[in-house]
Formats: sequence, structure tokens, C-alpha cells
Amino acid sequence: MENPTYVHSLDATKDFKPDFYVEMNEKIMKKKIEVFKKCFPTQIRNEQNCLSAEGIISWSRYRGIESRCKYAEAFKTYKRII
Repeated sequence: MENPTYVHSLDATKDFKPDFYVEMNEKIMKKKIEVFKKCFPTQIRNEQNCLSAEGIISWSRYRGIESRCKYAEAFKTYKRII
């Protein structure tokens, strides 16, 4: 999962520039929040934080806008095997 607190920087070698998106729907978003809370309980934050449930949903909406859908998960391809 993309984590905006770690993937964005001023260093050009570390800047996250996605080139692959996976569309998500309401059901997947709900499951994503549940899994995040279960697997990373110490990482979940209160409201108005990119690691809050609200923040995760907002970030997915932002990636959805980039990829022309409601919600999306963004990835950076390093090696593509077909």
C-alpha cells in the first residue's frame, strides 16, 4: 500500500511517481481500512492524518482522480513481467 508519509521526498531518486493504478470500489475501500487497522494497529492515526481511515480514503480518491475513477491504489513499476 502506498504510504504518503514515506514515499514523497525532495530527493529525485526517492520521489514516488506512479505509473500503474488499480481501481477500487466502496467494498474494497472498506476492506482496505479493516485490513490496515488489523495488520498495522500502531500505525492508524486519528482524523486529519494521512494514516487515519479518513486520510486513507482521501488519498485513494486523489489517486482515483489521477486515474479517472472513484478510488485507486497507485504503484510504481520497477520491472514488468508479462
